[in-house]
Amino acid sequence: MSVVNLKIDDRLTKNVGARAKVLLVFFTACMPLLSVGADLDDIDALTERWVAIEQQRTAIRSNWLERERIGSTQIKLLRAERQSLRTFLDDAAQSDTEIDQRRIALFSEQQQLEARDAALQLDMRIIVDELVVIQKQIPPPLQSKWEGHLAKLGQEKLSLSEKLSTVLVLLDETADFSKRIALHKSRMTFGDRTILVNELYLGLSHGWYISDDASASGSGRAHETGWRWQEASTEPGFDNSQLYETIKLVESGSARGLVSLPVSLGNR
Repeated sequence: MSVVNLKIDDRLTKNVGARAKVLLVFFTACMPLLSVGADLDDIDALTERWVAIEQQRTAIRSNWLERERIGSTQIKLLRAERQSLRTFLDDAAQSDTEIDQRRIALFSEQQQLEARDAALQLDMRIIVDELVVIQKQIPPPLQSKWEGHLAKLGQEKLSLSEKLSTVLVLLDETADFSKRIALHKSRMTFGDRTILVNELYLGLSHGWYISDDASASGSGRAHETGWRWQEASTEPGFDNSQLYETIKLVESGSARGLVSLPVSLGNR
């Protein structure tokens, strides 16, 4: 009995028909080893099974290569998506940092505004206290105007902006009064008598009064303790007629130049 050694070329393994032929030769050469009663149909069946196996292997390999290609593509897509996600997270982190910085800046600005508001509230209280003191020193007609403004400034519910507006109105009215010769009528009490008098004010520090019949007259000055009236009888050289004439000129609007007043404007 002889043994046949066959060397099968690896390139033939890719061809199913070639493999089948090799198997046929192999089985033919090995027939002396088989029983004499071996049926040729069995060899055909084995050959068909081998062919089927090779076909399945080829299909599996092709399927695996396709799956490998698809998997490689999916991996690339996943890597790109991961990189995109990292970029998004980095941008989000940077955005969060910017938001935090802006929030800190706004909080700092709010603290500064609150501190400034507290300082303004303190300044406003000081201003109101000073205005209360000054009110007693200004001419009586202006004192009456200030009473309403100061009462409004004393309201706790009044906002800071409203208080500032009120102070500005008060100061504007005071400035307007100080720039002109102001006339006013009021009732003054002398002992047990109340007389209607004409008052003339020059600025915020000097004033004069005289009744229509000239029975009462005098002058007023601003002092640290308040506004003070003084009767003409205590002032040497006080001229009622000159004061009366000056008031008439101012009332008529013809006092466009200098006016004469009965007393000196120096300190007393």
